[in-house]
Amino acid sequence: MILNADEYNKVPLKGQEYLIVKLEFEAIASRDEKSIDIDYSDFYLVDEKGLNIDDWAYVWGFDSRWYNSIDQGDVVEEYLVFLVDKSESERYVVAFGDSGAQVWFYATQSNREPLSDPKPGDDLSDEAIEAWALGCSVIQAVNKNLDPFQFGMYKKTAENAVRARTLLSEAWNVYDRDGAIILMNSAADNGINSAYASVSTLLALLSGNDYSFLMDLFYEDDYDNLSAEDMVAVFERTIVFMDKWGDKQLKALDWFYLVQLAGLGYVAGYFDLQEAYNYLRPIIADLRSTFSSWDEAVDNYLDGFAWGAFIDINEPDTEYKRQLEIYEGLKSNKALYDPTVWD
Repeated sequence: MILNADEYNKVPLKGQEYLIVKLEFEAIASRDEKSIDIDYSDFYLVDEKGLNIDDWAYVWGFDSRWYNSIDQGDVVEEYLVFLVDKSESERYVVAFGDSGAQVWFYATQSNREPLSDPKPGDDLSDEAIEAWALGCSVIQAVNKNLDPFQFGMYKKTAENAVRARTLLSEAWNVYDRDGAIILMNSAADNGINSAYASVSTLLALLSGNDYSFLMDLFYEDDYDNLSAEDMVAVFERTIVFMDKWGDKQLKALDWFYLVQLAGLGYVAGYFDLQEAYNYLRPIIADLRSTFSSWDEAVDNYLDGFAWGAFIDINEPDTEYKRQLEIYEGLKSNKALYDPTVWD
């Protein structure tokens, strides 16, 4: 919530995390029938002895109304945000600590109502998340001689954490937790499909096969390693995929890559397991709502790979064909491609 609220909010230091407390105030009555004033400084985060243990976190992007002047009958919702030490397990929020009538609330993670509205994928169990993750990673795992039966394509060990970090740095330019989080939060909007969507939108505005406008727009800055003939081939393949996929575009590639990134981040030690699962929930919800089967999703993924790598899918002996063969050889394995996840 904090990182998504504003780009200027920072990732906590190692060993720290944000603690968000959602408060709802209802002014039932006032002794003198005047407004009731409530300020953020009326609240503290303390240990069991009442000693202040953590700091306020000043973050952007929350519609803060502090301080509040509440009239009788008013209901106000507000957030308290603290930056806390993960090692401190027993915390309490003290309300009205200076008033002589303190109210203490136990501050810990809860399985009760979420702090925000449900997001896509909140109904997915951890088992379902892992089943989806395996299916989205099989081709790359086999292609790289990794383990397709492991979340993150490696068994989680200290040795494999080093291997996962190396792969993340070489393939993704991710070198730490901060980089992994930034990429997880931005890649879906800045990946291959974003480029495809830009080209396809412009192609839809052209009449016939006059690509001169697009050549001038893209060729010099973005595709100077391709000949004019190659560029025309890219545009023509884009039109084929536009007809084939329509509004679904080529979204599966970026989603599959994000699933793999979350798994590798877990093996590398950048995310704990629940963090990785939580990153994946909305991505997998998008996959499930956009496609109807592994066949369709993988077909879209492979078309996206071919488009991004400038590969003609009809050519033999290409990386596209190799990955297609991997899928064809393993798609009947229900431990890897669980068909029930689409139900």
